[in-house]
Amino acid sequence: MPLSAPSDRATIERIGTREGWTTRFCPRGAPKRNPLFNVIEFWVESRIMLELAPHDMIGDYEQMLQFDKLPAPT
Repeated sequence: MPLSAPSDRATIERIGTREGWTTRFCPRGAPKRNPLFNVIEFWVESRIMLELAPHDMIGDYEQMLQFDKLPAPT
């Protein structure tokens, strides 16, 4: 479960760069399908990974949690 971050993607990536930590924009979902939501992997001290969802990304995650709106399994 991603942590909601009160920043935008650029700010999170800037913090990672400043500290020398890895950050990655990562779509999440089933392979070969459109992603259900996106997160930013934020590697604290490049060894502890947090999934962060800035305010502009958290809505897709919250939408995904509504099971009645998930795509039917194939």
